[in-house]
Amino acid sequence: MSGALLRSGALREFFALGAVGHPVYQSATQLRVAMRSQIGADVADTFAVPKRNDSGDTIDWYAPYDGPVVPWTAATDDERAQALQSLQAMRERVLSAGQRLQAESDSERQVFGRLLQHVMTFPDDQHVYLVDGKPVLTFWGFRRHDAPSTVDSLALLALPRAAAPAAAAAVPVAETAVRGRRWPWWLWPLLLLLLLLPLLFWYRSCSEVPTLALPSAGVPELPRGDLQPELRERPVYDAQGRPVDVLPGRDGATLPDGGAVPVDDAPVTEPPVADETPAPVEEAETPPPTEPPTPETEPPPEPPQPPTPEEPPLPPELPPGTEQPLQIPPQALQNGNVDFLNGRWNSNSGLIDESGRPVQLEYEFQDGKGTVSLRRSDGSVCRGNTSASISQQRLMISDRTRIKCPDGQQFEPSTVDCAVGSSGQAECNGRYASGGDFPVEIRQADQPSGSE
Repeated sequence: MSGALLRSGALREFFALGAVGHPVYQSATQLRVAMRSQIGADVADTFAVPKRNDSGDTIDWYAPYDGPVVPWTAATDDERAQALQSLQAMRERVLSAGQRLQAESDSERQVFGRLLQHVMTFPDDQHVYLVDGKPVLTFWGFRRHDAPSTVDSLALLALPRAAAPAAAAAVPVAETAVRGRRWPWWLWPLLLLLLLLPLLFWYRSCSEVPTLALPSAGVPELPRGDLQPELRERPVYDAQGRPVDVLPGRDGATLPDGGAVPVDDAPVTEPPVADETPAPVEEAETPPPTEPPTPETEPPPEPPQPPTPEEPPLPPELPPGTEQPLQIPPQALQNGNVDFLNGRWNSNSGLIDESGRPVQLEYEFQDGKGTVSLRRSDGSVCRGNTSASISQQRLMISDRTRIKCPDGQQFEPSTVDCAVGSSGQAECNGRYASGGDFPVEIRQADQPSGSE
């Protein structure tokens, strides 16, 4: 990209606008090229150049030209007023062109005109920059999720700065200061309470009377040593007045009936063993307590994950198959050999023809020389000559002639500049001699190119 990186953000942060299933950001390159040729270069340069990452969930927005960058919120009032006036004039031109395209009979141009109705919508003033003193929009074709569908983004730029309400807030402060000179009525009760505090302390000091610790009224304990022998030696008589021997009950308990104890000549019936043993607890009827599962055997359930927002399907920009992206060998950058380009390559640049339809470029190289075929949406093929070379550690693909079509239409020659990206794949950008940059994606073709 020729300009500086202005802003990066994830697609899920905003609501993408579009028409008939085509989001604006997926047609951003075609829209910028069409606005440059049909509305004006100054209008096209108002929109930043988007570039999605490899995963497709984040977009980087680049300035369309070089120059000092100033965020909208950091610009002066004069700069903001002048830029807002320029944006309002451009919106009228864009909306007028969109309405004109929607009135045509071609369905594709109608869709293109409907997309133009959304290009002047952006989330807020945090996504507007001044590049070399001129406004540039990022995340155009997006709005916030909580914003109404009829949001006017330019109206957000016209709002006064946050510092303006501070002047109005100074008026209540002055009024409060004036009211503070009067003696509030509610201070009188507070003053009365302060005067009563010494009296309260004096009353508490006089009311403190020493108290005597009284013995508790509990029942005194009796000496067990004196009573225990007497209880043990006390004779027991039966109903006829004869003394009998007392058999102590088991564990110090007495017989339950309280009657006479049988003498030695009477047979004594021992209690059955079953009576001595306490009845077993019916454990079978009471289920054992269930212990909570340990984390090792049964982990706690994981919290539900938020649903991943579904992105709209990508347009068929490249033919399906096993096409591999262009990779520049390191030795080629050293010795300048471009034999790795021998063969056929498909190029997706997002360019459109004069009718607004997308076009597909196909390269075929042999020893640095080659041809370029531009396949239009109606099936016709335009051809031209091209060449490839290594210059300053970069791959340069330059059209040597104009690309000519059977109906007489011609395309301006361009130059594709490729460098090795962070992922190892080639990152390419196209450039016209008259100005204007566009991203290019080159992949190796898996089938031969067609011919007329």
